[in-house]
Amino acid sequence: MMAPRTLAVLIDDAKRIHGEGAKVARSEILCVGVMVDLDPLQRHPQKEQTMICRIWRGWTTRQNANAYQAVVHRQVIPDIEARTIPGFRQIDLIRRDTANEVEFSTIMWFDGIDSVREFMGEDYTASHVPPAAQAVLSRFDSHAVH
Repeated sequence: MMAPRTLAVLIDDAKRIHGEGAKVARSEILCVGVMVDLDPLQRHPQKEQTMICRIWRGWTTRQNANAYQAVVHRQVIPDIEARTIPGFRQIDLIRRDTANEVEFSTIMWFDGIDSVREFMGEDYTASHVPPAAQAVLSRFDSHAVH
């Protein structure tokens, strides 16, 4: 577990990047995190560290959603954490139920792109979807965005 830190997630929105009324594909959105160490007594920022986040999405039927979530929490996340990848900070799973399916997003936090390469290899944008997860997903992104 990380030491207590404040995490500010900065996501550039379409208006700021492309102007008012612009439409931007989800894959074009950049995600940069800033970790700020806080003085435990004074609560003043001491040091900032730029981070990379890896975003990936997969979808299940409503019937398979709980099974997929269980696979991620019981197998995928523990397996990734057990690798003790230098620069890997954490992984978050986000679930969004829609009318016909359930969308899952994973956000992985790394110190830099070299840490992402340590996780995935040279083709670091390729998806990491173990067979147990593939078995309950109806579709998924073939590549992650960073």
